[in-house]
Amino acid sequence: MLRNTHKKVELQIPPRLGISSWVVMGFDLSLSRSGWAVAHVQEDGGRTHAEFIGAGSVKPEDTTLPVWLRGMMIGKGLLQVVNSPRVVSLLNDGAGLILVFEAFTPRNDYLSSVRRLVDSVFFTSNSPLIVPPLYLLSINASTLRSIMGLYQRGAGNKKENINKSLEFIDKGKFPEIDSDACDAVLLAMCGRYVVSILSGLPEEVPSRALTSLCDAKQEVKGRGRTSRIQTKGVLHRPEYWSKVTHQGLHTLCMKDASNPKKSLERIKLMV
Repeated sequence: MLRNTHKKVELQIPPRLGISSWVVMGFDLSLSRSGWAVAHVQEDGGRTHAEFIGAGSVKPEDTTLPVWLRGMMIGKGLLQVVNSPRVVSLLNDGAGLILVFEAFTPRNDYLSSVRRLVDSVFFTSNSPLIVPPLYLLSINASTLRSIMGLYQRGAGNKKENINKSLEFIDKGKFPEIDSDACDAVLLAMCGRYVVSILSGLPEEVPSRALTSLCDAKQEVKGRGRTSRIQTKGVLHRPEYWSKVTHQGLHTLCMKDASNPKKSLERIKLMV
């Protein structure tokens, strides 16, 4: 007789935040074309309800431009999505905001570059995104595929992703979901699951997603003096889930080599 040897995964559910309305934005960043998707998730009657209110993609017309310029253009284009009347209205009414990105690997120079450039557009002092509460969620590509049950490799990969995204977004309203916008939809769905968890309704979340986000397993990372213990779930990893609180005045220390004194000049900068 076969026995089920799978251990039950222990979960660590984050506390409720007491926010009943959220705007969730998913971004699939790329220097060639970046996808975006926006959903409004609201708690009502003991459950949450999600509605996609926008999706699409942006790309620089001139692909010969320098990486920094293309990245800045993408950031400014995506910021226009944030500034759309529906999103601004929801934020002004007190909705929380979750921005969901694909987590870049250290060896992916292009993805890391465009992400940092987009961040520099999104989170500076003159950005309209300085609207608390604002949270960032990063999802590894492999984690996203696991959560969504995606298995195709190679040429069939994008078709599978598009078909999966159409399980969540209305094809009648968004008939032109492309291979970039579809991944943004899937990333936004991860943020939508987070809203259910933060609303005290983890039972709404599919089991694979709930495990990835809330796994309580303690893991040892690194060796020797750099070793550390971390909780496996994405929502317990500050590199993947964090509240944006760094805008405001910061101090820059400047050294003038012509000055015989070792003192530093401190300059206050609004970031």
